[in-house]
Amino acid sequence: MIGRLGVCSWSLQPTTAQELIDKIRVCGLSHAQIALGPICSGRWPENDTIESLRNAGIGLLSGMMAFEGEDYASLTSIKRTGGVRPDQHWERNLQSAEAHAALAERLGLRLVTFHAGFLPHEPTDPVRGVMLDRLGAIADMFGARGITLGLETGQETASTLVGMLRALGRPNVRVNFDPANMLLYGMGNPVAALRELLEWVAQVHIKDARVSPVPGEWGIETAAGKGEVDWDQFFRVIEDAPQRIDLAIEREAGQTRTADVIAARRVYERHVWPVREAPPPAGSSAKPLGVGIVGLGFMGETHIRALRSAIASGRRARLVAVADRNPERRTGRPGSRGNMTRDEAHPLFDPTAVRVYEDPERLMHDPDVDVVSICTFTETHVPLAILALQQGKHVLVEKPVSLDSTAVQTLAERAHRAGRVCMPAMCMRFWPAWVWLKNRIDDGSLGRLRSITFQRLGARPTWAEDFYADTARSGAAIFDLHIHDADFIHWCFGPVRSVSSAGDEHHLTTLYSTERGPRHVVAEGGWDHAPGWSFRMRYSAAFEHATADFDISRNEPLILTREGRQEAVPMPGLSGYDVEWRHLLDTVATGHGKPLATLEDALAVTKLLMAEARSAASGKPATVS
Repeated sequence: MIGRLGVCSWSLQPTTAQELIDKIRVCGLSHAQIALGPICSGRWPENDTIESLRNAGIGLLSGMMAFEGEDYASLTSIKRTGGVRPDQHWERNLQSAEAHAALAERLGLRLVTFHAGFLPHEPTDPVRGVMLDRLGAIADMFGARGITLGLETGQETASTLVGMLRALGRPNVRVNFDPANMLLYGMGNPVAALRELLEWVAQVHIKDARVSPVPGEWGIETAAGKGEVDWDQFFRVIEDAPQRIDLAIEREAGQTRTADVIAARRVYERHVWPVREAPPPAGSSAKPLGVGIVGLGFMGETHIRALRSAIASGRRARLVAVADRNPERRTGRPGSRGNMTRDEAHPLFDPTAVRVYEDPERLMHDPDVDVVSICTFTETHVPLAILALQQGKHVLVEKPVSLDSTAVQTLAERAHRAGRVCMPAMCMRFWPAWVWLKNRIDDGSLGRLRSITFQRLGARPTWAEDFYADTARSGAAIFDLHIHDADFIHWCFGPVRSVSSAGDEHHLTTLYSTERGPRHVVAEGGWDHAPGWSFRMRYSAAFEHATADFDISRNEPLILTREGRQEAVPMPGLSGYDVEWRHLLDTVATGHGKPLATLEDALAVTKLLMAEARSAASGKPATVS
């Protein structure tokens, strides 16, 4: 039975728990197998790490324990130094195992995996007895704390491992099956080995490789789907297992590991979803969150696709209801948007399987709806959100929440009293290249930020033309387009003290005086270009040691220039909407922490945009208040 999907923390090469959280989100995931070493050693403060993961809604599949002295330079060196085998490290490794077991118990882990070392096949081999004794000691140590050990595969054949498991005779010793390792070590066909070991498998790694053409040499690790693992057969074997088996994506080579993790997630989605939805953890009665979408125009369609992507990533949710006053939109057919992508040519939903309402209020009263996404005209956002909160629903409300700061304040107060998540859909906080930029600003890895410029330009939207032409309703380009960069600036550098803006409601440029940012923070936004003019979304950030430049029109949108060289920074193929929905569902499902974008943020940004409008109209700086 296929269980939860996550990623091995070390695959993302994080230096802090927060960086790990950010990268997990970029990958579109919400679970991880965590390397215990950084916490055990004190490099990651234990309490801070636990709190950060909990508040972010990141679940832990298992832990990973590594031993001192392991040398993976060659097959010969790792055979000599791997796992519990080396005598010179055994006492220290036993002490280390005790510390790892105690930490795993504090983290609430039920599975810890590790490489035992090369296991001798012949029963008469004297090393075999030594390893059985040592593995037994570690197994008993973890078993006393109610923790299962997962021996990682690859350094021996499946039949050898089966023999060792039987000889060991410990019920808390299972298998962490790594298909790529079977190929890297030349130890047999991964699918055949999985079948042979299936009754002992507690977790699998999603990792791919090719066998070395030279006997006795390492194989070659590849991105998932590029090697020799037969993923279709692999997942079928797991589906047929009577026990639930969690899956952790692992990537230990290459320069584009985050992108490769995302590619592996897609391999999983192609082969598994929607064949079977991952069940909740043992002992949980959680049911999938029921989602209702109100408003099926361009943004409503976008939210449905992002929800589908979140469900495909393993989030436990389902679309149960939609509402729109336009009968054509209630058919499930997507609207015309010019050049249609392949996805847009497919039905958005099946009206025979999803409840369809004309009146949004009826959707709010639907008992199967837990989360409501409001994608209607701006003037209806606050009244509909309040109605949803009154019915006990969690809410995602499109931007702008309102053109009136008093209305945003009222909604924030209602949400607080209701005790429900009410998140403004500020998607740039989740856009991979913007997440990357925020991380570089915060971690200082490129040095101090000296200046930053944003640009967001296009033609006025061609859908709902009457609404967008009425600037008293839409707020014009300031509130519809420019709001994204204003919110990101507030998030990175806020609060903003004052602004100097030039232009008008259809196109303006603003210089921001912020509390935490550099002296040059500028954003330009406008929609006064001719119909058909290509949308432009850019930023240029000059750090002490590098310049980051993003341009959506390039094949490689994000370019980093440093030390006289330019390099493309790979980004996952997820939109901010995709990650936004994953984050919302995780926040609601776990009940931990607050969302990354809050109504307090929306209130601050509404006041900021109002100040920009005043400055542009007067030609003078304006204080944000």
